[in-house]
Amino acid sequence: MSSTGIPESIARLIGELSKLPGIGEKNATRLAFHIFRYPRENADNLVKAIIDTRTKVVLCEECFSFSSESPCAICVSAGRDAASICASSRPLDAIAIERSGEFQGRATFSTASYRRSRGIGRNPQDKGALASPGQAP
Repeated sequence: MSSTGIPESIARLIGELSKLPGIGEKNATRLAFHIFRYPRENADNLVKAIIDTRTKVVLCEECFSFSSESPCAICVSAGRDAASICASSRPLDAIAIERSGEFQGRATFSTASYRRSRGIGRNPQDKGALASPGQAP
């Protein structure tokens, strides 16, 4: 038990959750206790979703969007206009563009500032390709 009276496991969870953008210590504490009260199956599903996201999601080698495979389904789609490209500065913008269903070209985002902000560098063995977040730049 920590000096705050909170068990170490929960204190550690609060610390990890508070590292997320937009989550301060107060919200992290609420989330941690909510997770603690979660049915075991829901907590296990949350853990699995986090692990799957970190192990199964890649950046598409063509548009640099998030995908389960590279190139992504959008880049290999014959119905897309490859000559029409919509560039955005954040991955979430590309997702919003795709969800609208209005744009039938290829969406991409400028990865330079995104990579720098996430500590993702270029992999020297793969000319110009991105190193995954778990690899050293």
